[in-house]
Amino acid sequence: MQVQNSNAAAFGAKQRFLNTNQYNSMKLLLTRMNAETQTYYFNKTRFSTTITKELYNPKEKTRLIDNRMIFDIVPYDKQMVRNTILSFNKTEVVIDNKTGEITDCRKSIFTPWRSIMKKIDASLQNFNDYFQNGSIVIKKQLTVEGFTKKGVEILEKLKGKQ
Repeated sequence: MQVQNSNAAAFGAKQRFLNTNQYNSMKLLLTRMNAETQTYYFNKTRFSTTITKELYNPKEKTRLIDNRMIFDIVPYDKQMVRNTILSFNKTEVVIDNKTGEITDCRKSIFTPWRSIMKKIDASLQNFNDYFQNGSIVIKKQLTVEGFTKKGVEILEKLKGKQ
């Protein structure tokens, strides 16, 4: 008896992708989220970055979580890495940013894929339309502070003197 590798594709599941309009909406949304990134450098040794990590629409109870950890504004072609999580109505969909493939989906067995795809399309369009409207789309931001390469070198020199 042969056992299927758990890392292999889902057990006979159909491979699903976003359609072209949905994928373009997602790319536009991720690009707009990256454009809001703010990085500040202090004395060339420390930095502080604020990135938009999550979008939430309380009226429709939809949430988009960006799993990229890009701490600076980068060119468009370098932004499509990792994945994005879109959750709504007790359904959670994980989308690969590079290919638009739906890599994981937690849904009720009674929910048809047709309605999930319609909801993905509506949610992405809604987030894009009301991205700048703070009363409809709530943005959750993450602030990260750390040392630059020069700051780390200074700390290592100080540590070596002790």
